[in-house]
Amino acid sequence: HMTVKQMRAALAGERPKRIIEVRNRPVLEPWSAVYVVYQERYRHWLAFDGKLFFDPLSRGGPTKTIRRKITRVVTTRAQLNP
Repeated sequence: HMTVKQMRAALAGERPKRIIEVRNRPVLEPWSAVYVVYQERYRHWLAFDGKLFFDPLSRGGPTKTIRRKITRVVTTRAQLNP
């Protein structure tokens, strides 16, 4: 289980010259980590590349849509003024 704070720190460590944003509303941008409700009381992370969702719990591979409620989105963006 990884919290939103831990995901933000992990993405910042992976991409130090990027801006990391956390959103509480489901505004999806390419290269986002998406926190969703899983089985009513659990939370679960997915990856979104701008076209497909990658769910490690899905057996069918990447999908264009998801049926889970999005609770947070952590997005990385290139920094304009490094």
